[in-house]
Amino acid sequence: MKILTALFATVLFSTSVVQAQNTVSEQIAIAKATELAVHRIERLVTLKKIDPMFRDALVGLTAETTTDAGAAFKVVGLISPAADGTRGSIVLLLDAQGKTLSFNVLSAAAPIQPFVWPQKDASTLLEEGLHFVLEGWVSHSEVKAFEAGLSSISIEPVTSAQGELMAEFKVTSTLDSRVLTVLLKADGSFVAHSVN
Repeated sequence: MKILTALFATVLFSTSVVQAQNTVSEQIAIAKATELAVHRIERLVTLKKIDPMFRDALVGLTAETTTDAGAAFKVVGLISPAADGTRGSIVLLLDAQGKTLSFNVLSAAAPIQPFVWPQKDASTLLEEGLHFVLEGWVSHSEVKAFEAGLSSISIEPVTSAQGELMAEFKVTSTLDSRVLTVLLKADGSFVAHSVN
């Protein structure tokens, strides 16, 4: 009887572990992995492992799925161009849940004239733009392809008709040939979006 009870307990425990592993192993959306990569860049700057230019002069990110080194996602952060036209970058490999497995700084020449955002740094604004991609599809179905298939996001300063500084994001997707444009105020608050 004790053997049967122990065997039953072992089977129950094994089933619970397998179910937990199946739940954990589900892959997050690529837009979520990209947003988590921005968080990691900010954290690496805070820990003084990378130069603050990766937070302040970040102008865009590219993202793709990968199997390199056991990763699920590869996200590359790009900074403003240097005097010679080259562009510094940071490559992050993330697992299926968005945990950073490794990072590598490539050609980190200092940007010649990075735009200085007055209220929030560039990485924080990129994170705000990604929040719209992650949440906007709930109310705007045309945004779903950009949440599920994001391939790049870029930020640039623009001026509204009223002369107000805005952050304009261009988002591309492997699932839609169009471009998602998101417009935020310089403080990160949402203004508008369009898909063209």
